[in-house]
Amino acid sequence: MRATLRWAHSDLRAHRGEALFLTLATAGIVASLLLAAALFGYATNPWQRVFTQAHGAHVWLHTAPSADTARLTGLDGVRAVAGPYDTEAATVSCRGTRAAVELRATTQLPSVGRPLLTAGHWLDAARPDGVVLESGLARALLAEPGDTLALPGTARTLTVEGIADSAEPRYSAGEQPGLVWALPSAVRAPGYQVTGLRLADPADTD
Repeated sequence: MRATLRWAHSDLRAHRGEALFLTLATAGIVASLLLAAALFGYATNPWQRVFTQAHGAHVWLHTAPSADTARLTGLDGVRAVAGPYDTEAATVSCRGTRAAVELRATTQLPSVGRPLLTAGHWLDAARPDGVVLESGLARALLAEPGDTLALPGTARTLTVEGIADSAEPRYSAGEQPGLVWALPSAVRAPGYQVTGLRLADPADTD
């Protein structure tokens, strides 16, 4: 083995130009492969892509309306806080399909856990009953911007203004309620608060 290494070393010294070209070419190939692997992983993990772009929260807390969530900002390891959002559990229907949802009150796009609009537009104070649906919920309801959502058992209706991707758990019938962002005026009977925490170390969620 040592003889082979000595031969390789002497050969490289004798052909330094070729050796440099070979080294640079190899480094370029390795860098390209690493970049391709990173891009492939990013493309094949859409949730991670959404989480990164949305500046997602690592933890979501559901608390009573009276809970003092202001202290969460000062907790060690908490980098940023989303909310708290007054939230109402409700059922909506569209095109004959019903879904359990969380009506989450907000007035502006949050910086943490930010919804990524894919259609329509964000909430507008000029349209107090307008809402933005999480994309998985919108697909389940076959809902599009401009559609009207009914709240069974009430005379209330909501108008879909936009559809957005979210880094939060997606709607799953019977398991996970759908997420609906709405102006506070449309969240008439909040039963709890929702607060998101973005951590300095995501491993702290384990």
